[in-house]
Amino acid sequence: MFHVDRNKCLGCGICVQRCPVGAITLVEGKAVIDQDKCTGCGACVQICPGKAISEVGVPKRAPVGTGSRLVPALSSTLALLGRLTAPYLMDVSTGRRGRRGRGFRRRKRWGRSPWS
Repeated sequence: MFHVDRNKCLGCGICVQRCPVGAITLVEGKAVIDQDKCTGCGACVQICPGKAISEVGVPKRAPVGTGSRLVPALSSTLALLGRLTAPYLMDVSTGRRGRRGRGFRRRKRWGRSPWS
């Protein structure tokens, strides 16, 4: 749902022209949004030169702190995935596919091939 701040509205009509569904009209020189027609695309918010149109009913996004716990957890998860998937990488020098799946080849371990 979008709201027009009548104090900030310049009455220029740019939002009326930009609205793809025709949900905005000028009444007494100020923009008015018909909420029944509005699809919530946000084109009016982006184009308004006076920043008079805003979305209401949406919680503000909080900034992410620099001490986030996500980065250490993500790096350890990626390290684990790397150890699990490394044996199944394709040998780029030969370009051959392995038996375990299309485009993959298990690397050799202990001097012998596990497929023989």
